[in-house]
Amino acid sequence: MAIVSDWFIIPNAFDSFEWPPVPDYSIVKPFKLFCGAILEDRQNLDLGEVYITSYLRFFVNNNSFITANTTYLLVGEGGIVQDYSAALMESWADESGLLSSR
Repeated sequence: MAIVSDWFIIPNAFDSFEWPPVPDYSIVKPFKLFCGAILEDRQNLDLGEVYITSYLRFFVNNNSFITANTTYLLVGEGGIVQDYSAALMESWADESGLLSSR
């Protein structure tokens, strides 16, 4: 279990070159979770400053992103984005104060 903020869900098409290979496409969906801040991690893993999960298995109540190994509790603002690079740039600009308040 991990609690994350500054998150967004990104569509990620299955790739035949995916490593490790996706074991069964019928049990996962083509989405991954970008975690901008990991507030708490039950396993106390050092995942770095940002983290992208493995593929989605379930998305529950608009706040729980479940993969094969971990359940991520999503707090704060977030959503599904189509343009991953634009979302990253906006997130980093917000953090550094480059964007004016809306």
